[in-house]
Amino acid sequence: MIYKILSILKNKYFIILTCFLIWIIFFDERSIITLVSKQKELKKLQISRNYYIHEININKKYIAELKTNPSFLEKLAREKYLFKKENEDIYLIEVTN
Repeated sequence: MIYKILSILKNKYFIILTCFLIWIIFFDERSIITLVSKQKELKKLQISRNYYIHEININKKYIAELKTNPSFLEKLAREKYLFKKENEDIYLIEVTN
């Protein structure tokens, strides 16, 4: 049994294959470790991209509404940017789940 294992370990093809696999996994420019980290980064960037596309669509709706309804500007300023009229107080209520 031990002789069989030693003969496999001394085999030049096994040694070359092992060295090749170690090189591919750890040292190569396109190593498996690098590919996994790039995939994670790509997923984060795709999530970020989807978020910004969603925000752009919301802002396009605001712009279209502002073109058709001028009073929407005051509503938007009060709700989103907390603008207020003179002699007016604003109270913010946070709702936690």
